Amino acid sequence: TIDLDHLRQWIGGSDETSETLAAAPLAGLAAILNHDGARPDPGSEVPPGGMVYFAGAARQSELAADGHAKRGRFLPPVPLPPRMWAGGSLECHRPLRVGGTARRVSRIHDVTSKQGRSGPLVFVLVHHEISIAGKLALVEEQNI
Repeated sequence: TIDLDHLRQWIGGSDETSETLAAAPLAGLAAILNHDGARPDPGSEVPPGGMVYFAGAARQSELAADGHAKRGRFLPPVPLPPRMWAGGSLECHRPLRVGGTARRVSRIHDVTSKQGRSGPLVFVLVHHEISIAGKLALVEEQNI
């Protein structure tokens, strides 16, 4: 059985990180999508759907079998097999720009469970706020 009360103790937990928005990840995304184009110049707008930043870099010893960071630090230690993306939303308030330094604050907003056809499911709602120069740029919610 899943101890939902234990997992809900992660609600309100947060994680903060900053990243310089380099051109190389956007150029790599364009290449993967088979788009022509040169590397974006400093100051170029980052496309809202092109969020290739904040991927994280967990040490090898901190990875779970699924290749993601082990659960229990920021994400609750859900005792179920693979993590899956269940949905999300994105609100754009102002553009991010190549060369700028963005700050992301992530918070666990909710932990819920449901019974699926294949067994129990646990959903973790993560809320991210990304700002640049102290001004809110993006709000993203992820259901994991």
